[in-house]
Amino acid sequence: MTYLATTQGTAEWILGKPGVLDALYRALMSGREILDPLVEYELAEGSFRMSANHRHLVALWNVDYLTGTDEESWGFVKLSGEYGILSRSDICREVMERCFYVINQRLQSLFIDGAFIHRAYPNGAHTCLAGRGSVARGYSVGYFEQQVVTDNSTLHAVVCVGPEFDFAQLSAAAAQVGQVLERLTVQANALIDARRKKPVGGSDLLADLRQFLAPYLRVNDGLDGGEYRQVEVTTDGTTIGDRDAYRAVGLTYGQWIQEDSPLSDVQRRILESDAIERHPVRIVGPGGSGKTLLMQLLAMRRVTVARDNGTEIRVLYLVHNAAMANMVRHRFAVLGLGSNRSDERQWINITTLTDYARSQLNLEESAVIDPDARGAKEFQLEVVIEALKELLGAGRAEVDGSELFRVVRDARELVPVLAMLVVAEISTAIKGHGLEGDKRRYVQAERRLSRLHGLLQQGERALVFAIFERYHQVVFEQYGVLDTDDIALSLLGRLRTPIWALKRRGAGYDYVFVDETQLFNENERRLIPLLTNGLRDHVPVVLALDEAQDVFARSTAGMATLGIPNISNESLASIHRSTRAIVRLAFYVIQRSTDLFGVDFPNFTGIAEHMEPDSHPLAARPRVEVASSESRGIGKFVLRKIRQLRRRNLREIAVICHSEAHYDVVASVLRSSDLPLHELLTRGQKLEQGGPLVALARPPYVGGQEFDAVILVGLEQGVVPPKVVGNDALAVAIEQTTVRELYVAITRARYQVLVVLSAGTALTGILGDAVGVGLLDAPARS
Repeated sequence: MTYLATTQGTAEWILGKPGVLDALYRALMSGREILDPLVEYELAEGSFRMSANHRHLVALWNVDYLTGTDEESWGFVKLSGEYGILSRSDICREVMERCFYVINQRLQSLFIDGAFIHRAYPNGAHTCLAGRGSVARGYSVGYFEQQVVTDNSTLHAVVCVGPEFDFAQLSAAAAQVGQVLERLTVQANALIDARRKKPVGGSDLLADLRQFLAPYLRVNDGLDGGEYRQVEVTTDGTTIGDRDAYRAVGLTYGQWIQEDSPLSDVQRRILESDAIERHPVRIVGPGGSGKTLLMQLLAMRRVTVARDNGTEIRVLYLVHNAAMANMVRHRFAVLGLGSNRSDERQWINITTLTDYARSQLNLEESAVIDPDARGAKEFQLEVVIEALKELLGAGRAEVDGSELFRVVRDARELVPVLAMLVVAEISTAIKGHGLEGDKRRYVQAERRLSRLHGLLQQGERALVFAIFERYHQVVFEQYGVLDTDDIALSLLGRLRTPIWALKRRGAGYDYVFVDETQLFNENERRLIPLLTNGLRDHVPVVLALDEAQDVFARSTAGMATLGIPNISNESLASIHRSTRAIVRLAFYVIQRSTDLFGVDFPNFTGIAEHMEPDSHPLAARPRVEVASSESRGIGKFVLRKIRQLRRRNLREIAVICHSEAHYDVVASVLRSSDLPLHELLTRGQKLEQGGPLVALARPPYVGGQEFDAVILVGLEQGVVPPKVVGNDALAVAIEQTTVRELYVAITRARYQVLVVLSAGTALTGILGDAVGVGLLDAPARS
């Protein structure tokens, strides 16, 4: 490899870990046999990544320190050849450390320490001492930096060369290598592109480097393990049996921590580790792995410990919407939380982020779109859809000149999909960067403000801004209310003031727990670290998330970029809900994603291979059934299938409509039946447990629920996902939304998944492939 690439945040992260630097040095010195596999495979250890291309570039990055735009500012170190750091093996380690220092400083536009004897040259190059130690101090490294222009961005880049003692030769070499900075930056960004599909390497890939990364990510049993020695989660395939599942519903915290409780070994280990006392924790796991339960037990543990010690404690437990808040309050009451009064010495404040923000900003309910975050975001989407329709029907020349908007104009079923992308763009790129009144800075920005922003031409950006202006006119001027981003950004402004800094020790929280973090956008996530009291040298937060359940496919910056550095992952890979056959199907579907679910998404595919067989008497393989031509419509056919499932003692059944064209038809039939029907109109809506029920829902609203069986409707070829011709970017976005919706829907089922098709239709290609590999049964086509 000729060059090593890293981002500023990653360079800063590594500089604080000498053991990792040592291991990286040894890997680089080992030669091609160690690094060449990175061309075919990607190293993934926790949030750390390392990959290479065929053009002799090896890149390393920490996903928590990325901006989420698919374009970063990079620093490069020349490894081999003339003026490469590997040419001096005796001081290579010291020189590499100094190069990482230079990258970290200059990508932040910070001065080089005067003790390092910085020199600037007429050709634009710079030099400074090559490193610590008597030998390295006799040499210098050179560096060259400039703004590089990619397709739609201007980025800062720097490259380091050396060591060398001749300043003239070194500065000339640095200036010469600087001429390839643009090409290197494009190559490095290609390696982190979210759509990459390079497979993850096995545990033998750079095993020595992994060993030194591990102490910051997990524990090594029997060893000291370093700073994070109690963090490892070793997964298993055990599940909670039927008897324990019903017993678990009413267990108190004291009963959960008993040795004979239904807690898995993984959950128990995380609960007892007290990892939050040393660093922020991110609990990652698929649907049904027990993230929410573990979050609640972790919060109860903190309160219980404080009560036992007689100390005060304030815990904030954030959920996304009011329905979820009510459900969580009920669960905490069962766990034995008590009255949860704020005047007690140990208490947990269970609330939505919107309610917390309104109380801090002294806003009445009438000042916001909807007091419930979910309802507010749905209203945002509705307004944007109407604004987009108006724009497409206005005969604007910019629409004719845009392939993206022209395709949507000609296929109106794509309007809601583009509208979802625009809602995220308004949130992150326009409001998040304070550009509400500055169209020019949004349209003509040289740097990507978001992933979508980087894909749009200037004329298309102008169309997006026009939609925002119409949206702003309706929400802000016509209705005179604030949306969720307005509230989050207003609170963010208050929390960044000296007044809050003065009050924070008393008004902030000792610990913050955030359930279903994937439902919070980037503006909302920026608030999380500022809600703590700031008394520790780390951010004491616990985040639970399953990115696959964010059906809107939003891209956000890494947690460190948002103010939560050094977060550690706890992966819950055991599934406590679904049968093996259902889990295998769900994970097969999610592997179809090309967006967020490459190596940056936990690979749970192997879990199903270690689960118990599908031996439960209620279990059946996932299957497809097609309505006969004699059937009086898809609604009647669905009703018949529900009655068949109920006769087989499957008491809790969900019908999930993936197509709006099918929803009203199915809803009309079910409403007129004698079934105990519940329509889910928001995520987290409480359903009575233990009794028979039939739930009807759209995919975004079923997260957090579970049923004995689910019936999936509308998954027909050409309907879901709708066919897009002439715009690959929109087609990919639509397919990724469908993949996520399917994953969420399938993982709601305990025992059975049934896909229902209308007569004369074919199965969507995403599930058609699952039929081909034997994960989904389907009738033979005549």
